[in-house]
Amino acid sequence: MKNLVFNLYAGPPLSGKSEFLMEKMAELHKVRPFDYLFVGPSGRFVKEVADKFARLVDTTIPRGNFFVIDQLAVHLYRVLHPEQLHIHEELLSVFVADIISKLPEEELGNLSRVRTSPELIRFTIEAVREAKEEGVEEFLKTLESNPGSARLVSRVLVELEKRYGGRLFDSFDAYVNADPGKLKLSEYVRQRFGAYLFLDGFTSFSPVHTIFLSRLFPIFDEIHMTMDTVIWDARRWRSFEDMLNKYCAEMGRPLILKKRLFDSDSTKSRILKNFLNDQPATTKPDFIEIYIYKNPDEELKGISSMIKRMIVDQNVQPSEIAIVLNNFIERARDFQKKLEEYGVPVRLEGDEPLINSRAVQLVILPFKTAAYGYPPEMLMSMLDQGVGKPSAFWYEGTERQIDVEELERLATAAALYIEPPRSSLKQRFDSWFEKLEALKQSLLKKQELLNSEDEFSDALEEVQIELLECKYLIERLGELFGFLKPLESTRTRKTDMEFYLSTLRSWIDMTLRKIDSSEQQKEELISEVFALQRFKQVLDTLEVTFKAAAVERVTLDEFMTFLQTALQTESYKPSPDFSNRVEILTLENARFRQVQYKIFVDFIDGIYPSVRHNPLYPLQETHSSYQYYRKKAREQEENFYTSLKSCEKAVLAIPVATREGEPLTPSFWLRRLFPDAVNTASQMESEREEILYPMSRKELETHFNWALAQGKKVAFAEGQEFNEPSYEFPMIEVEPFDYRVKRVDVLKDILPKVISYTRIHDYRECPFKFFLKYVMGLREPWDETYDLSPLELGSIYHRALKSIYEWAEESGKKLELPLQEKRVRAIVEKLLDEFVSEHRIRGHVIVRNYLREKITSVILDYLKVESESPKSYIGSSTLTERPFRIPLKTLEEWLPKTAEKYGEIEIVGRIDRIDIFDELVATDHAPVVVSDYKRSGNSTSWEQLELYVIALLSLMDSENIPYAEKVQALYRIVEDRGKTRFSKQLRFSAEDGVFERINAKGKEGKTRELMEIDRELLEILNGIFEDAFFPKDKKCWNCRFKEVCGSTQWRVEIETAMGRVHREE
Repeated sequence: MKNLVFNLYAGPPLSGKSEFLMEKMAELHKVRPFDYLFVGPSGRFVKEVADKFARLVDTTIPRGNFFVIDQLAVHLYRVLHPEQLHIHEELLSVFVADIISKLPEEELGNLSRVRTSPELIRFTIEAVREAKEEGVEEFLKTLESNPGSARLVSRVLVELEKRYGGRLFDSFDAYVNADPGKLKLSEYVRQRFGAYLFLDGFTSFSPVHTIFLSRLFPIFDEIHMTMDTVIWDARRWRSFEDMLNKYCAEMGRPLILKKRLFDSDSTKSRILKNFLNDQPATTKPDFIEIYIYKNPDEELKGISSMIKRMIVDQNVQPSEIAIVLNNFIERARDFQKKLEEYGVPVRLEGDEPLINSRAVQLVILPFKTAAYGYPPEMLMSMLDQGVGKPSAFWYEGTERQIDVEELERLATAAALYIEPPRSSLKQRFDSWFEKLEALKQSLLKKQELLNSEDEFSDALEEVQIELLECKYLIERLGELFGFLKPLESTRTRKTDMEFYLSTLRSWIDMTLRKIDSSEQQKEELISEVFALQRFKQVLDTLEVTFKAAAVERVTLDEFMTFLQTALQTESYKPSPDFSNRVEILTLENARFRQVQYKIFVDFIDGIYPSVRHNPLYPLQETHSSYQYYRKKAREQEENFYTSLKSCEKAVLAIPVATREGEPLTPSFWLRRLFPDAVNTASQMESEREEILYPMSRKELETHFNWALAQGKKVAFAEGQEFNEPSYEFPMIEVEPFDYRVKRVDVLKDILPKVISYTRIHDYRECPFKFFLKYVMGLREPWDETYDLSPLELGSIYHRALKSIYEWAEESGKKLELPLQEKRVRAIVEKLLDEFVSEHRIRGHVIVRNYLREKITSVILDYLKVESESPKSYIGSSTLTERPFRIPLKTLEEWLPKTAEKYGEIEIVGRIDRIDIFDELVATDHAPVVVSDYKRSGNSTSWEQLELYVIALLSLMDSENIPYAEKVQALYRIVEDRGKTRFSKQLRFSAEDGVFERINAKGKEGKTRELMEIDRELLEILNGIFEDAFFPKDKKCWNCRFKEVCGSTQWRVEIETAMGRVHREE
């Protein structure tokens, strides 16, 4: 028979052997364009070679003849066994997970506690692969020192063979059993691929590669292959050569080995050779630069800035730059977002597990929720994400949604999270429905308590909104639990696989339609589309495999085990293959990517190399045991070596500390690349003081606004693109953040035709706060605690004192109130029953007792002080809670200018208490005393008393209030002590229209006339309804809108003057 000519091109890196092989392939392509086969080690490498070869020959090439070695073995095995189905990686993991879950505890030993761990499944699959590659018997011998691991791997291998049952096969079966020497396969290979075989990119042959290729080679007439003499294992090469000679002899084809040696005298080649041979560097590499950063955040910004400068300043094409990450999952998205922010085209080339996709997580969320027993947090997540509408899956954007903050507020108030972690659907629904109904009743009572009270008018609006949200949540829960109802039976009963698969396919299609109709930028969602499309393929593969394995009916829990294991092991490409983009690669994918620049991020110990503890192997390796950790480190060394070969310039980025300031150590590989690695890194750290200039609009706005917020302006030197900002003080002193509503007619429609003192006070204190609360409709955030809020305490004090004085007025026991502890306690108990009994936390007996004793004690203490103080002015008759709603036009006698312009607006409020004196016992107070209860003295103001006196004037001769020329007003502080209980008092004389202020010590102070009050109120109403101007005040220290306010203060509109922005809407 004809001789087999084996052309072996051997040499160190960068010696030109791969280029020579491609030239040989190009020569053959000219005369026999379809009679050759190319085989490479990975899909990326084969694609790179095919693209490069197409450019070289400048014509069409038979891309169907370019194979990854795994694909070729599977392809040939299918020719021999078309009836069998190939098991992909994700399905192998499903089988392994199922096998481990069913193994008895005594066989797993200590591993039984983590039998469901995805990491254990991944490590077991890795061990199974190693066993099949190295030979099962040989591999198990190396695990003799760890019998538990050997027993697990052996059992999994046996069970896998049972699962395959002659119907399924994996890649290792293909390597061993796809014997190209068989006549049928030999004839197919010659007809399909011709007589010429080319191989490139291999760094070694595993035992199964050796078996497969030694049988494949004799079919061809001529073979061309490259060998990197630095990285190849001589022992394995001799084993392959011996086996090849054996098969050639059996087939009667003499082997003629033609070995051509290549050499390279470049410095780069010598440095790479020293690196792989673990020899210290002797020459400083001119193709490698070190960049030192303070921490990972500075590294992220610094590398992204460097890339943008390379593209803009040096005209480097984005496709000639690659970022290499050996911690891809942790940092890839950070670099993608930062580069996109900088306007740099970028794509992720490393694969991500499907389970990381947010869209995939949302699609499987209902199944997970049911399988885990409807945990409260998962149900809340479905509500938050808008998932769970019967027959539609998604709640569309036009339908009402519950705000996430309001959802959390309602869940906390109703104690929806305080539930057993697992429950049936009916039990969970009944419990939640009962709690939300109780909360609704509590809110209805709260609404009744707060109704028409001026001080709590804004709180009343919030309660009304919360009540509406609660009613809607109850309605929404009914739909959610109806959506989950079909899944309940699958938790305990085996169900056809078709139900699970068809349901998921339907949800995927709905999600794809939702993404397609989304108003977001398509590029933001393209990765989710890729993930969902890959998810559908995984479901198709699962269906075919389960049918082949005769698995027809499973419970939901069993199905989720299969599904989640597949999603954890199956990957998707998160970015489209757009050309001319910066690529973010894993270290493995970077091996064969030929680019001009490669930037290796986080070049520190623990990342380069990154070797994780595997519980199947002992940490202390002996010479006779399987060298797992050394092998993994060696694989990454080879990957790094190959990655350096395929680039012209390399950058090693080294952060010296974590974000928290913990020191980090550079990778020990550094000493193999630089003669004095430690000093080199230290010198670079001290010398490189890189200024990170703004590289995006967002960063420029941040720098610019930060300077302006400090009362400065920013100037850049003319003609310099990257100049450090210089700060100068502005020429004029003005407030920088003012809002003005341009459409006053719209504003009048938004704001009701009523005004209360609370709103007047808010505008006087901070017009911008008024704008946020009443124009924008933002709610003040409150922290939910077991204790009552100041608002709730104030309401209870008001209601309790009202009830007590009404009883005292009827019984004539006003002077005995301090002795009525039993009655006070009963009133407080009743109020608590109305106010907090439906609250799941405050309704607890311990909390409830604490609140009762606290409130009772405060009220009794107040009543005692009031009965003893001469300044309390307890009248012969006492009226409680007189609400008022008065059109301003009826106050024309006292507020003429305001009544003339804003007569249609009504002023609303509630006078807490009016004491009337039939006969004056003394001459130091008026016959009518108006009082307002306050929880503390912090919220008292003279203006509220003045407003209430004016309101009282309009109520006289009605509401059982006699007319009086003189009126007195004061605050009654419930929680304070001593003289400050009655800290502010007013005297008003209707005769001269003057208010006289009296402090806590009884000294007379400032006087104000009605015309002055009229002018101030007119200015406030003009500012709201006419000027619509809402400047920001500086009283922010105790404002609930502090954080919200800060986020609105950046300059986003045109500047009308340095340091001033008018935002017009």
